[in-house]
Amino acid sequence: MPPSLSAIGLACDHWTDSFKQRCYTALNFSIIDANFVMVTATLCVAEYSMENHHAYNIKNDIVEKLSFYLPLDKRDFPKYVITSDNDSKLVNGFSNIFDRISCSCHDLNLAVQYGIDNATST
Repeated sequence: MPPSLSAIGLACDHWTDSFKQRCYTALNFSIIDANFVMVTATLCVAEYSMENHHAYNIKNDIVEKLSFYLPLDKRDFPKYVITSDNDSKLVNGFSNIFDRISCSCHDLNLAVQYGIDNATST
């Protein structure tokens, strides 16, 4: 990581295409540069390359994809913060290597959906 950067924010998503039943991983990153300008880019949207969807494999797939684009030294892991939905496989997969933040858009969607599903008509 360049010395002028103190942290990189990563966002990941992992989903299955309902038509072809193929799994994909998307990775985005955000930084604030030395001039306090936020820079955001999509690193990749690629087919999931592991044989099953265990947390360990999802983590390895994402770390493998990240390492293609970013210098990943385990000493730098505390400098990375990853944002994802609350999928237990993503939460467990990243629990020991990255700080993780829950995606507020996914959280809001869950709260609204819960409210709609549990609304009582008067």
